[in-house]
Amino acid sequence: MGNSILDRAKRKQPKFNLGKDEKEAAKRLARIQELFDDCQRYTGLPVWTTFGLYAAKLLARGVYQIPIPFDREEQESVHGHESLEDICANYVQMIRAEQACYPSIQIVPTDDDAYAYGVRLNASYEQAVLERKEREFKEEGVISSGKKYPDRFVSGSLHDTFDRYVSHIKKSENKLDAETLKPAQRKRIEYVDVLKLHHRDCSLMELSSYDAIAEMIGYWANRPEYKKGKRYKPTTARHRRKELERFLRWLDLTSEFEWEMPRGANQIKVRTVELEEDHASADLLTKIVYTPEQLGSIAGKANEFERLLLLVGVNCAFGAAEIGRLITSEVLLNQCHKYAERLQFGSTESDSFVRLMRPKSKMFGEWILWKETAEILEWAISRANQIGTPFLIVKKTGERIYNEKSKNPQAATASCWRKLVRRAQKTHPELPFLPYGSLRDTLPDTLRHRGEDTLASICLAHKTAFKADNLLEAYGNKPFGRLHDAIRDLRGQFKPMLDAVRQ
Repeated sequence: MGNSILDRAKRKQPKFNLGKDEKEAAKRLARIQELFDDCQRYTGLPVWTTFGLYAAKLLARGVYQIPIPFDREEQESVHGHESLEDICANYVQMIRAEQACYPSIQIVPTDDDAYAYGVRLNASYEQAVLERKEREFKEEGVISSGKKYPDRFVSGSLHDTFDRYVSHIKKSENKLDAETLKPAQRKRIEYVDVLKLHHRDCSLMELSSYDAIAEMIGYWANRPEYKKGKRYKPTTARHRRKELERFLRWLDLTSEFEWEMPRGANQIKVRTVELEEDHASADLLTKIVYTPEQLGSIAGKANEFERLLLLVGVNCAFGAAEIGRLITSEVLLNQCHKYAERLQFGSTESDSFVRLMRPKSKMFGEWILWKETAEILEWAISRANQIGTPFLIVKKTGERIYNEKSKNPQAATASCWRKLVRRAQKTHPELPFLPYGSLRDTLPDTLRHRGEDTLASICLAHKTAFKADNLLEAYGNKPFGRLHDAIRDLRGQFKPMLDAVRQ
């Protein structure tokens, strides 16, 4: 008998027209399969329920919010309800009961006013009978103790809105080309993927209170575990929390959903928790950089291209991103500074500079070059012109070393630097390995030890306004002249490196 039922069920399985869009059809099929699993759990048999089949047909058409119609006449005739109060209360209970049976879909009312009225009525009913009939009421759809439902129904689920937010980032943010997002935007999408892993999917209605939003934000302030026994670092947790806050602001403003930020939730202030282990290995020197003598040991093993990475990295406080984007027009060789008098420093036609606007922060920066740096940049410009590219850090084929389209644009620069340091370590085994990014810290660290914190900040191109149509504005507030004088003075301190370059 059992096999007969199963065979009959298999033969009578309905067919669904999922449309012509292959990607959308796959999505609809997956949702229908999840719904069929719900039906099997509910009936104990591989068959569709009446409501399940009704919902599946809607899913096949791309309707992901399954409505339950509000029919007062049917309630009066079928269920014997006469008063509006009983009808509305039963309508809410029916929605919740069906949602409990079919958790893979989102069930919505067709009459928001009747639903809101029914929610309030059920709240009063629950208070009176919940202790005695809690389990029965859960099965029938009456809300459980301690859970408050908002009066206004808000459609949508958290994970669906995360997906829509990712689509928003892909459509609205600046791109490297027609298809490729900038690295910072790709990183934001990675953060959203992490948020989906850490926050369970739920109805947006559950996020309609201040406490619910405070709990989500506080979760990241408390630095959750990303694997057993390992909690997120403070900065890592903070980046994910900031993206969550950005997502909530978007969700509040977008017209795609009717969710509104709960009153006061946009004023939530939290401090990322500090743990004892954060300070277990604390050191007075938080920035570790190479000494001039160690840089000399490295420079002595470098070829021309590696010397380019080394000298520009130290002289201009550049990391992989800055030097990887450097183009020929940003290098000014053998010329007097146009605004030397305004900047109050002496300049001659033997001076050379790197002058640019950082693409991410839109901050202006410039650096006077040591003679050795200018010479290697002259070689790099000649090489770039022969290859036919404006970029200086490229392979012989013209392909850029810093590939902003890759998942890790700095990888090639890091690999080149690692090979150079390993080569130097064969002759100087005591030489430590520090990443290429440490070169960016070298000049600012030296300036800070001289008591020049302001110049260290300017050297890193922090918060310096730049207007491309009026270069003079870039020099209005920042003492670039003092920076150039300081870099000149430091040439003697870095003599071991510069001498090694000339050998």
